[in-house]
Amino acid sequence: MIRVEEPKISNWIDARKLAEKEVEKRLNGKIKDSWVDSIWLAPYSEGSKWIVKLKVVVSKGLSGKKGYSVYVKLDPLTGEVEDFQSSEQVG
Repeated sequence: MIRVEEPKISNWIDARKLAEKEVEKRLNGKIKDSWVDSIWLAPYSEGSKWIVKLKVVVSKGLSGKKGYSVYVKLDPLTGEVEDFQSSEQVG
């Protein structure tokens, strides 16, 4: 009997939550607000990947809040972050 492994990320809500957790870890702050730019399951030769693009406002202690555009690529089976990119929003 073949055992099929359950994916760690089974829907876009799980993908968003994991991406937001990674944002807080990598940007060393707490998300105050978050908007989904886009989320999709993209086909790759090594298997599908969740692509999550967010706009977030991150609070970093007493230094105030900063806005970022974030791109995260996630492996749906393992839940691992395969790519993370962020850029600070000006204005």
